[in-house]
Amino acid sequence: MMIYSKLLAKLAKFCVSKETNCGGARQKVYKENVCYERDVNAWPNLDDFLHSFPNFTFTLDSNQEYTLTGVEYLFLQRSGKENYCLGFYELG
Repeated sequence: MMIYSKLLAKLAKFCVSKETNCGGARQKVYKENVCYERDVNAWPNLDDFLHSFPNFTFTLDSNQEYTLTGVEYLFLQRSGKENYCLGFYELG
């Protein structure tokens, strides 16, 4: 299984494991991006919303670990709503 598919599977499993994970939002695809819509009434504090997503830790070639938080791997996709999309992609 490709790394990207594994990340998506782990993210999906995390998001459904608890109501408040991933901002309580369901995954959706917006212009080929995997996104989550922030409900500003439920999540008035943006940092709280972003921190409701899992951390991903990667081991680099030099055996150093690097951890990405939701703050680092989600970006705002402006579409009239607050859709936060994954900033990592599958390379073809």
